[in-house]
Amino acid sequence: MSASPIICYHPLGTFTGAPPTPVPTDVALLGADNVFRGVNTFPGLRIGTLEIDTDYPLTPLDFEVSVDASGGPRIITLPEAVGTGQQYHIYKSDNSDNPVTINPAPGETIDGEPSFVLLFQNADLFVTDSTDENWKKIGVSIEDPTVDYAHAQRANTFTNLNTFKGVRFATLTITDDYEMTELDFSIMVNAESQPITLTLPPATGSGQFYRVKKRDDGDEIVTVMRQGTDLIGDSISLNFIDQDGGCLLQDAAPGYWDNIGFFGLDEGVTVQTDVGWWYKPEIGTNAAVASWPTLGNPVNSRLDCVFPDGLRIYLIRPGAADGGDPGHIAPNDFDASFNAVHWEQKT
Repeated sequence: MSASPIICYHPLGTFTGAPPTPVPTDVALLGADNVFRGVNTFPGLRIGTLEIDTDYPLTPLDFEVSVDASGGPRIITLPEAVGTGQQYHIYKSDNSDNPVTINPAPGETIDGEPSFVLLFQNADLFVTDSTDENWKKIGVSIEDPTVDYAHAQRANTFTNLNTFKGVRFATLTITDDYEMTELDFSIMVNAESQPITLTLPPATGSGQFYRVKKRDDGDEIVTVMRQGTDLIGDSISLNFIDQDGGCLLQDAAPGYWDNIGFFGLDEGVTVQTDVGWWYKPEIGTNAAVASWPTLGNPVNSRLDCVFPDGLRIYLIRPGAADGGDPGHIAPNDFDASFNAVHWEQKT
């Protein structure tokens, strides 16, 4: 039994009266809807791409749909699912933070879900009209929340043991004051021309790590400063003057950065930087500052204390205190021969 013809056409030419009987044929027309019922083999295949930058209701003539959401959030609406086998591949082409939301017809679902959202560049959804009132996902989308894999463009939380043969961390080089972010880890600081302050984010217990190192050999100080009432170990700041002096910090608990250790690198040997720092809120007078020992501590060591008018920061500086400068304090252990230093107020 032969297959029924898929289309019919009229003989060409002019005629009068009733049109002639259509002649059946197995020919597909470019401008008509055609249904192929046999196996078709193609040496190559091209499918046109629809590029849109507005909200859009999909039609049966669409398939590959590129959505640009750089101008704002976009909504793509699927037609009613009736089991036709219609397929769509939809992807977000831009790198903005604006979402592309794909909605089925009211009352219908996408694999049981009421909608699907594309958040990142090249995120995509491939669906087929599989049954009444349900679009079926095909393959794995990088946005699929049910798939257990990491994605390079979003935050990932690994919940099992991971072993790496090698690991690389990006390095950020800083030459000016800087507020650290969750995307930083290894921070190299060049303070040749000025002192530099790195400000930590608020400690929340996230486990965030930072590695900070002073790379220049100058005399300017690199300071790692807390936010709010957070503590870094038992201090409000860390201060480095030696080349390769630095620290490794972890956001260990709300309000607390764990100072895992100071370091300075010398042929692979871990040593402590020779810059001292102290947080002493109980020190609140000039006399108390003067009593804090300077002998044996290097120039530029830092003392953070709390006066009645607020926080004050003092550094050990070379030379005798200037009696006419209210920001200078002569330490009790001053000696012109072997400990000629003074405390100098910085804030």
